[in-house]
Amino acid sequence: MSLVFSSLLNIYLQYYQFFDFIVYVILFTSIFKVALADFFKKDPPTLVLVATILGLYLSLYWEVQLRYNLFELGPFLLLVFFFIIVAAIARKFIKFSEKSFK
Repeated sequence: MSLVFSSLLNIYLQYYQFFDFIVYVILFTSIFKVALADFFKKDPPTLVLVATILGLYLSLYWEVQLRYNLFELGPFLLLVFFFIIVAAIARKFIKFSEKSFK
């Protein structure tokens, strides 16, 4: 078990910019999507476009300018991020499966 964890940790430490960028994009795009939902109520494609652009911009800024690493938050918060992402993906699959079986 520790061998698997140490190899995953080494992979993360080697490519942390990529993994952090993915987490930041998901996080910031979701925040902007929720924050701007009322403003773009009549035009959902524009909402997705604006939220994605703002999420990408803030993610790049956070990664390049601040050089902030999620590993600095500690293992507990990394697990919380991991479970949030897994829950979001599972929720999408459940919604998709409910639609396909109706």
